[in-house]
Amino acid sequence: MGDITIPRAALEAGITAFAEAEVNDYTSQAEDLRAAFLAMLSAWPGMHIHEWQRPWLGGMSGSDLILPLTENPNAEA
Repeated sequence: MGDITIPRAALEAGITAFAEAEVNDYTSQAEDLRAAFLAMLSAWPGMHIHEWQRPWLGGMSGSDLILPLTENPNAEA
């Protein structure tokens, strides 16, 4: 698997969320990292969640997280 370029907006959102979460003495480092990860996903340009249902599989439903990636892993996103 090749390298994935993280868009600057997503990276900055993650850094900001982690710094804000670290200030809170009542959260663990894992919770702080989770906040950063979720902020990065939310700020990823073009990110969307595809909801789906499979009635023929007993009503199973779910969602797929779609992050657009660059063709060239070394290119700026």
